[in-house]
Amino acid sequence: MKFLLAIAMIAFALQIFAQDIYTNNIYTNGVIGVSVEKDSGWEFMPETERQSAVLSTTEDHAGLKAYILAHMSKPFVIITKPRQTPPQPTITALLAPLDSNTSTNPVEVLQQMTASGPRAFNDYHVAVQPHIVEISGKNGAYCKATYTLYLRNGDQVPVSFETWYIIRGNYYFLIGIVSRQPEDEDTAKEIKEMMASLKIGDVKNN
Repeated sequence: MKFLLAIAMIAFALQIFAQDIYTNNIYTNGVIGVSVEKDSGWEFMPETERQSAVLSTTEDHAGLKAYILAHMSKPFVIITKPRQTPPQPTITALLAPLDSNTSTNPVEVLQQMTASGPRAFNDYHVAVQPHIVEISGKNGAYCKATYTLYLRNGDQVPVSFETWYIIRGNYYFLIGIVSRQPEDEDTAKEIKEMMASLKIGDVKNN
């Protein structure tokens, strides 16, 4: 049974990626009912580059890489703003099936996620507690945490990690944004505008 479920999940994932459409600054995917318009100064990032960016962090913080990969494991779209000084602000969105053991209350889910933060980052702090918000006309939850990111070159960078969680049928969307803390005004405005452009419909294969 688990094998059949795994096959079904792989087939669904392949169908998702097969429907990726990039038109100028707009990403759309009809299977999962998503579209988002990026700022012209941002880029859609290939998955290989995202993995490389994750691995550029130091291993001194136990669990750091595992924590990031666990929450951003199979994104259907990644948008990043190139700049010489890391970290580059990055928006990552993924879709996954709901687990039978997972709460259907989005606030509770984010509370569980934030509870694991201190195990990965010594100075992890929840700046905005998980709470209900409206995302693309849908009810979801939002929270914001801050921590220090340790880069391979030895630099330490204060960052923020914003998270949105939306349940659609038998699936959930998880959107994460990592950026400097504090971020410059122009970049913060661009992030806000891109999130406002996000459209989330119904997942067809639920």
